[in-house]
Amino acid sequence: MTRFCILFFLFISSDIIAQRFKMLKLLTRKRPSTQWYGDPVVDYHYKNNFNKYATVGLGGGTSNYYGDLTTYRHPVSTILKMTRWNFSANYTKHFKSNLSARVAITYARISGDDNNFENANGFGWKYARGLHFRNDLKEVSLVGMYDLAQSAKGNIEKRQLITPYLFAGIAFANHDPKARGETSNSGVVSKEWLKLRELDTEGQSLLGNKQYSTLAFAVPFGMGFRYKINDKFDFSAEGGIRATFGSGGKYLDDVSGNYIATAGANVAAGTATQSELFSYRANELYAARTGQLRDINKVNASKPLTRDVVTGNANKRGNGRNDWYFITCFQLNYYIPRNIKCPTSN
Repeated sequence: MTRFCILFFLFISSDIIAQRFKMLKLLTRKRPSTQWYGDPVVDYHYKNNFNKYATVGLGGGTSNYYGDLTTYRHPVSTILKMTRWNFSANYTKHFKSNLSARVAITYARISGDDNNFENANGFGWKYARGLHFRNDLKEVSLVGMYDLAQSAKGNIEKRQLITPYLFAGIAFANHDPKARGETSNSGVVSKEWLKLRELDTEGQSLLGNKQYSTLAFAVPFGMGFRYKINDKFDFSAEGGIRATFGSGGKYLDDVSGNYIATAGANVAAGTATQSELFSYRANELYAARTGQLRDINKVNASKPLTRDVVTGNANKRGNGRNDWYFITCFQLNYYIPRNIKCPTSN
């Protein structure tokens, strides 16, 4: 009797184990077979246990610029003080549990002003230069995103409450910098913003050069996080840097090369063309963007020339480097309902 019980127990155990292996194979691969009476058996299988899904998002945030009219030594007055806005929309496709790709359209304004250097030690020449600008960027970007917290495979409803992520990619932005004309003698600011590229403020046409491109290419990179509101919505916040390259990226502020050689003398004589007036603004008594009275003593102490008296070379108006911009964005993301995947069969 004891031997019978042991044999029966071993038989039941082996049958249970066999059934478990059979079920595992049934769910992981296709294995056609037939029953003992000849009817075909349909084996259900799943090729991938992660269901791809997509989201759409809308949001906005802040925009900042770094270039010829700023410096990291005085970030508050020259970078953060000129903080502007942006709006964006995006479509994101999630291919893996922690990998996705995003296409986004962003409209961002950036701005800069030499008047912010009034009390910046060592940068009196920038204050005396007296330039300013604003630029509305129309950006299209494609970035890859890597989630640092992996969601449950195949189930977006069970994603993490907070998901930090990194991103990097490629972008291009159409731009057209503008500036205001000289203020009146009483400091009244002109409401009109003129397109600087058309004015050839660095004498491109006089030198036989082409006008700079209005298309700037950039490498966006940064980090952010998503917060799960419910099964269908996330809130996300991120910050990203746009490192530009190419000739168009040097002129987000319309500044990169030399002054027009005749600008200084002609402005002083009152015979300057419009291009020379917008190229050389050191003689202006009021800051053109704000109407603020300029400190003439500081201006005269560092007033730029347009022709170096020693070498005869034109003075530099800009440093020739590419400009960067920074974007922060706060968005509401919606998870697009996906079709339910049913088992396939033969």
